[in-house]
Amino acid sequence: AVIDYFGYRVLCVSLLPIAKTTLRYGSDSGGRFATSDDVTLNRLMERVGNALNLAGHYVGKNKRFIHGPGDIEGHKGEDGRYYV
Repeated sequence: AVIDYFGYRVLCVSLLPIAKTTLRYGSDSGGRFATSDDVTLNRLMERVGNALNLAGHYVGKNKRFIHGPGDIEGHKGEDGRYYV
């Protein structure tokens, strides 16, 4: 976000506690390979998909079942919280 206030400009950027090793759902390769190993995150994403009327589908060469776009990324952050 860019905030202008009394002649000053501030650029605000969120820094999430995630890395390549925290990926638990979806794909970081544009949908070529996917993961859905986290049972809790799978259930949460299924609930969100149902609420948004999104059908689940298989993604990637390794055929993982995902609710949402094929290139979605769901992480379990280093703080133990989920980030999508």
